[in-house]
Amino acid sequence: MNIAIGKFGRSCFFDKSRWSIYAGDDSPYIFYTTLAKRFPEHKFYFIGGNDINKCREKEQPPKQVGFGGFMNPRKIVENPNVIVPANIIDLYHPAADMAKAEKIEKHDALVKIMERDGIKIDFGIFLQGPDQSTTMNNKGIVCKTDFSRLATPMQMATNYSAPIVHCLNYFGFPWVSVNEDPRYVPINTRDIYNNELEILSQINKTCRVERCKGYFEDSKIFLQHDLKYRYAGIEKMFLADKKKIDFSDPDHIIVGDKVYQKKNDFIMTLNGSPDRFDYLKRWVLDIAKDQVIYGKWPEETIKGYEKNFECKGIVEIEDQMWESKFTYVPCFERRLTNFVTQKVWKMIYYGIIPFWDKYSYDTDGYYKDMPDYFKVSSPKEMWDKIKYLNEHPDEYKKYLKQYYDLLEDKYFNGDFIVETFKPYFDKYGPQPTRRIIQN
Repeated sequence: MNIAIGKFGRSCFFDKSRWSIYAGDDSPYIFYTTLAKRFPEHKFYFIGGNDINKCREKEQPPKQVGFGGFMNPRKIVENPNVIVPANIIDLYHPAADMAKAEKIEKHDALVKIMERDGIKIDFGIFLQGPDQSTTMNNKGIVCKTDFSRLATPMQMATNYSAPIVHCLNYFGFPWVSVNEDPRYVPINTRDIYNNELEILSQINKTCRVERCKGYFEDSKIFLQHDLKYRYAGIEKMFLADKKKIDFSDPDHIIVGDKVYQKKNDFIMTLNGSPDRFDYLKRWVLDIAKDQVIYGKWPEETIKGYEKNFECKGIVEIEDQMWESKFTYVPCFERRLTNFVTQKVWKMIYYGIIPFWDKYSYDTDGYYKDMPDYFKVSSPKEMWDKIKYLNEHPDEYKKYLKQYYDLLEDKYFNGDFIVETFKPYFDKYGPQPTRRIIQN
């Protein structure tokens, strides 16, 4: 089975040193390497931007030259934990090379290469990155509000979305999108006319959008399409890149060669959004005035509170994470209080119990297995409960064990990712040939 992969609007980074603290850069590595390793019989074709060839260079042992000399010895030590399975094949960069040599668009070169090499795609899995209304500048896509003018896509769209969009439209294979970001509910891209089967996400929601019927004159005709977002636990899939750590004894947590104790009452790690600061101020900063929030925030949003913010990712403060007991999780946007974020499970991984406002987060109740005690209705209730649990350590340990038990092995060994995508492979992959026996 041939499976197309990539990320709309952004390159996929397999080199972990290139991951940012806010852009979901870990997801392609986790999703695609897990699937490629667990399904070696399938081929995964990258038709979106990526750095897999550079990472493969780093995996190669240094070559000996002359008498005891080595060529590029750093290549093997820069990022030794990056392993790209051999059945992930890059089509994006050969298309870029052809486009440059033949002076054609990258998305046209991609189709040309696939037809030349007889590559037939059976299915596609694409992560959702930054979306744009149009992606291609040579398919006659008109402006939605003025049919006499052609739309002008952003360069980012032509680089990182157009190859995927045109490939989907041209070959017409079935596909699903994976969306971890509430900003892309709904997706705005309108020059896709081979619609996705569904969107695996962190919410159940159907959004009606309009998409072009096709290119050129057909881009003036808009068809209604229902984007079907299905809650699929996507926010837990990052755990496939983690080692399970037992934090059920808060006085003795072993992580590698270190031993931690839960001695810090509260921690906040949170990237900024327009709505999050209002929640953060009311639930945390108005009460714990010296609380530090780690994450990336716009300067204009935190004006007057600069002393409370440090632009650091979780990986930079892991010692503090393992030593902390509680946190608060706000919704990303007020319009989507039922969109659950990775933040809850990221905190649970470190043995940090998350509180949230039950009226503005997880309002559809996806987290029924988590104790209701921590789903609160006011800042006062949250801080009173933190005080109570600090004064009653046995009660705190009871809840901590409940959260540890939520971390099932299938999240760490990749089984959960396999469970999520295997049904598509079974349905859309080549069907076994039946042998007909004649009497």
